[in-house]
Amino acid sequence: MSQIDISLDTGRSDTDFTTREATQTITGELSSALAAGETVWISLDGGATWVNVSASVQGTHLVWEGAILVDGGEIVLQVRNGEAKGPEAHQAYTLDTHLGTPSLALSVDTGRSATDGVSQTGAIQVTGAEAGSTIEYSIDGGTTWTTNPSLAEGVNSVIVRVTDAAGNQAVSESLTFTRDTMVAAPTVALHTDTGPSASDHVSRIGTLDVGAVEAGAVLRYSTDGGATWTTSFTAVEGVNNVLVRVTDRA
Repeated sequence: MSQIDISLDTGRSDTDFTTREATQTITGELSSALAAGETVWISLDGGATWVNVSASVQGTHLVWEGAILVDGGEIVLQVRNGEAKGPEAHQAYTLDTHLGTPSLALSVDTGRSATDGVSQTGAIQVTGAEAGSTIEYSIDGGTTWTTNPSLAEGVNSVIVRVTDAAGNQAVSESLTFTRDTMVAAPTVALHTDTGPSASDHVSRIGTLDVGAVEAGAVLRYSTDGGATWTTSFTAVEGVNNVLVRVTDRA
């Protein structure tokens, strides 16, 4: 039984018979040298059509340069002397010459709108990648690639490279977003402490100063221990107990 090989196996291994290259040199070893009157025929589509390549056989060694593979084919090698003697060897292969361009989006945009490009997690969703493809990320414009990117706090610009089982590669457009995983605890104090001391928390003016608040953050106030929240606070006569909650853009 002959062994059949292709010259450009671009798949994940060089023996998986998966390739993105249609033009190939096909080699093989016949089980024995050709006898008088025998010829070698090869089919690239599982036996639908045949090509006589006897001129490329030297002893038991077969070489066919410039063979053009077809999608979903099978290489079948046959020795004939008048009528066919049956398959000498056969080898299935996959020709895959196309890979669509992947696209990127935030898995969850946790900002104030679903399209503002601000997220607590920075998790990225990749679409348009074939099943079984390898996905790599670059955060430096394509200089380096990794399967597990380390996203920074703040602005990130990410591109994705997809490599399918046949070795086809496609690179996405860049996705730029802001990753924001932190918010500082706010501080709260009387704007003016008018009591006998400046720190006795007694005032005729109930205005509050809230500090350590990011630009664009939303403030909410609670006077019932956090059960309910409002966006404004008005002090009442007597003792007031106030909590402040800050929600940033992310």
